Amino acid sequence: PGQLEQETRPPPQVEEQTLTMTRSEIQRMIAEAVAAQLKQTQVEQPRIDRPRVEQPQIEQPPPEHELQAQSHERQNRRADEEESSVRTVNPQARNDTLEQLLAQVRDLQARVEERKTGSSRGHPFSQHILDADLPQGFRELNIWYDGSTDPSRHLRSFEDMAVLHRYNDPVQCRAFLTTLRGPAQDWFHQLPPGAVRDFDGFNSSFLNQFASVKAQEKSYLTLIGMQQKEGESLRDYVARYTRACVDVPSATEEIKSGGLTRGLLPGLCRNSLAKRPGRTFDEVLGRCANYMNVEEAEDDFLQVAKAKTECRDEKKDKKHFPAVVRKGSPKPE
Repeated sequence: PGQLEQETRPPPQVEEQTLTMTRSEIQRMIAEAVAAQLKQTQVEQPRIDRPRVEQPQIEQPPPEHELQAQSHERQNRRADEEESSVRTVNPQARNDTLEQLLAQVRDLQARVEERKTGSSRGHPFSQHILDADLPQGFRELNIWYDGSTDPSRHLRSFEDMAVLHRYNDPVQCRAFLTTLRGPAQDWFHQLPPGAVRDFDGFNSSFLNQFASVKAQEKSYLTLIGMQQKEGESLRDYVARYTRACVDVPSATEEIKSGGLTRGLLPGLCRNSLAKRPGRTFDEVLGRCANYMNVEEAEDDFLQVAKAKTECRDEKKDKKHFPAVVRKGSPKPE
């Protein structure tokens, strides 16, 4: 029953209080609220008007396969552009270019023919050989060839001089012509106009023309069959053998060394080379030169000894056989 009384009891009543404000206080509160609102509006306005600055984004490099694909795409695009530009060439411009090239070719051909027929006047030398300047201080060479001797020897002599004077190819042609005499000179002037264009062709034609008088190359059997003669000095034999080697250019070092040793007379030099053969022909010649000096020294010694012996014999003869004094001649003192 006590619980029921509490539930049915009415709630306590709150006493109402009345707030009394004057008119001036109300206006002041309104003014403060308006001022606060305006201030809030001025602070937020710049935030709204300020431009938004975006943070730079760092791009990650594309993968390698994407780079290759982009490169191929650019190349294909460039090739397509070039092909399209070629296809769009004006046909008239192409024909004009061809005509200009043909005109230049015809002009060059005309100049060549003019030089061959006109300015060279039928000379066997080509025009560029005739137009070449001679070196300063050029003098005619003091060798000549008339077609009666070995042409290869004359050619070697000329080439040695050309190297000494540093002749270029055109000057070699003109200088070589000055060495020809008689039949050789007649052969040159019978050549067709412009036939000689360089020195290689010139000397080939020269050797072919006079091949019949060229010295025939001897066989290496010539060297093997050479022998030192009785009474022939070692120096004379070696000199004769080396001259023969010049006529056998195909002989090897072994053939020349063996032939020289085989042809020696029995003696110190032959025994030395037989026991210890030389490795090269020059080595064999050097060792022979040593024995030449020994041989010549022995010969000098023998001649001096012989002269002394003859002098002693002459004195003995004068002692055993006094001079006969004829009548009327003064006596020797």
